[in-house]
Amino acid sequence: MTESESDAPEPIPPLGGSEPGGSEHRHSFWDDDLPLPVQSPLPIIDTSSPHPFRMYNFLIGGKDNFQADRDAVAELLKVRPDTALTARAVESFYRRVMLELTKAGIRQFVQMGSAIAVPRSNDSIARAEAPDTKFVYVAEDPVTLIHARAVLAEENVTIIGGNFRDPQQMLAEPALTALIDLDRPCGFLLFGMLDYIANDRRARSALETVYARAAPGSYLAFLHVLELGSGPADRAVDVLMVQEEIQLTPRFVPEIEKIIEGFELWDPAGLVPVTNWRPDPEDKGPGPEMAARAGAVGAVIIKR
Repeated sequence: MTESESDAPEPIPPLGGSEPGGSEHRHSFWDDDLPLPVQSPLPIIDTSSPHPFRMYNFLIGGKDNFQADRDAVAELLKVRPDTALTARAVESFYRRVMLELTKAGIRQFVQMGSAIAVPRSNDSIARAEAPDTKFVYVAEDPVTLIHARAVLAEENVTIIGGNFRDPQQMLAEPALTALIDLDRPCGFLLFGMLDYIANDRRARSALETVYARAAPGSYLAFLHVLELGSGPADRAVDVLMVQEEIQLTPRFVPEIEKIIEGFELWDPAGLVPVTNWRPDPEDKGPGPEMAARAGAVGAVIIKR
């Protein structure tokens, strides 16, 4: 083995292990942790098409989802059975990111993405550690916005409806700048952002825009859903997400690495499965042993 080979980082384990050539699909109790159906809370809103974050909300036991979302989950599980595990792994990643950034001294956050996870919200995690934390959500899904405004309406929490794919405009919103001082270190949570921008160059541009506006000492946390390379699974995602405005775009790891190329990552491990980012033995979510089935990668960018 050459010196360069011995110093090379270990590759990210293959994800989507149930596919040919992947790692063995190991059954986990996470496979049995599916939520029970819930009643649609907002029937006056058109819910004939599924939305990926309402589907995610259903998978983690939330209430702001509808029959179309639950039906889509049922169909997706047929060809991508690790979807439920991915949802729990993503939820756990959110929690660890919030705790680590709060420990790092961050006291203001801006989350920009396609929706807001109301159950076990990220602002509640941060404020449990630091009650003076300020939090702004930027999202576009109307169902989640209505529910979030009803549930998360607290001091130092602002919820803005808008196009998160245009961060330059959103970061200039008066409602955001009234609460968040962008000249001070901030935690930017790009959850459901990069993988909801279909064009690679636009995804890169959005990331560059947020980074440019961030003050030194800020962090940009992100995750990205993976393309599994399985024809049936990938086609199922395409069929379920036919709404052009959603733009859910799973990518392969090299494509994601290209989008984040040149940015300094907080951890030497770099881009890793969401289960492997600063794993916590006390965390109740899927751990590193489930990395091959996580279905998403994540990292945190730091601005010096």
